[in-house]
Amino acid sequence: MAGVVSCWSFLGFGYLILFLCINPYGCMGSNNNKVQVSLYYESLCPYCANFIVNHLVKLFQNGLISTVDLRLVPWGNASPNPDGSISCQHGVDECLLNTIEACTITVYPDVNRHFRFIHCVERLSLQNRHNEWQNCFQISGLGTVPIDCYNTGYGNVIEHRYGNETAMLKPAHRFVPWVIVNNKPIQEDYINFMAYICKAYKETSKPEACNSVSYESNINELNDQKVDSIPQVCYEVVVAHCMWAKSVSLLAKINVFVEAYDEKHKDLKMVSQKVNVGVYYEALNPSCSSFIVKNLAQIFDNGLHTIINLRLVPWGNAYFLNNSTNTTVCQNGSDECKLNTLQACTINVLHDVNKHFALIYCFEFLAIEGRHKEWGSCFTSLGLPPKLVLDCFNSLNGTLLEQKHAIETAQLNPPHTILPWVVVDNQSIGNDYRNYSSYICKAYKGNKVPRACQ
Repeated sequence: MAGVVSCWSFLGFGYLILFLCINPYGCMGSNNNKVQVSLYYESLCPYCANFIVNHLVKLFQNGLISTVDLRLVPWGNASPNPDGSISCQHGVDECLLNTIEACTITVYPDVNRHFRFIHCVERLSLQNRHNEWQNCFQISGLGTVPIDCYNTGYGNVIEHRYGNETAMLKPAHRFVPWVIVNNKPIQEDYINFMAYICKAYKETSKPEACNSVSYESNINELNDQKVDSIPQVCYEVVVAHCMWAKSVSLLAKINVFVEAYDEKHKDLKMVSQKVNVGVYYEALNPSCSSFIVKNLAQIFDNGLHTIINLRLVPWGNAYFLNNSTNTTVCQNGSDECKLNTLQACTINVLHDVNKHFALIYCFEFLAIEGRHKEWGSCFTSLGLPPKLVLDCFNSLNGTLLEQKHAIETAQLNPPHTILPWVVVDNQSIGNDYRNYSSYICKAYKGNKVPRACQ
């Protein structure tokens, strides 16, 4: 974590940690009369941040916290890597904040203290100011010892324990925020968590706060019911298998969100003028892979996919030799050429952007992990038949598609100077491609603004 400075030395932290509990759950024993509430979440997930900042905080405002043992588990949809590092759905900033929050929970086990800090960080996240997280130590009145916890690597140990705990949830979490009340997940109904707490509280005298709790859904039994509403959640969008748990198909998760979102907002699609977004890229380019996996995939999580026409053009800096064989030369070698053509065929055969993006996401995810030669496994992981794509690849069609992409890329005005090269309504955004969503929101002229643009 470059640039992070703490007034505590690593040695000082080493002495301090001897007096802390070794497990990340805190040193305080639980009161059997209290309701056990656990929140499994991840930083930079807008729905997790909104829940913590605008809903969970009410426990501390109305006094209901006195009846609850509240545990916060910052891991969410992250996944461990074989080398001990961690991959996070919202990129390295999420991994950093997850670990800082895990360290804060461990160093300051009193929930009243560490929640103040986490609430501050998540509030900054909602304001798109999460890089100012260090200010939250002063705002919450806490010392900066958690930074030393992070820098010494102990935070990584805590995070892996949280990951192990999250992976062993039964039933497995399907999204975040994932709220459990007395060992029962309340799933999509998490906004009504206080109603579940009051229902679960067994003391004769109910807390006064329960008198004003609104029961917005039927909770006669604390079961695994589903609520007939569009879930405001961050789904797991990973394709590779985690070390501890089976991954779930990206395609299935995208389709679940897309179908639910589209059904609720079908009137939006009819009246809106979609924004045209083109992404010009090449396989095996680390910047392109990172953008697709860690940035572009978020359009299916935040609803932006409903207001754009997304076009993927896998060619990049490749070129054809001037000979009769139409030989393609790619800057990342023959494997790039192969993957470019496979992705071109995927786009051509699987017209639905939700399907071809899922497959391309898988290809690029494997590229990040250095496993791009395992691209064939993506068809199995996503439940897609490979025959049509491979028939295209093995025939002249694949070459013709790449020629088409080559011409389109060469005709860009202005010409591309970097990859990925993102174009929003015919305007290239150059080096600012990671902020593509702000350009989309600015270009959108529909009469209903999606949540991501608010």
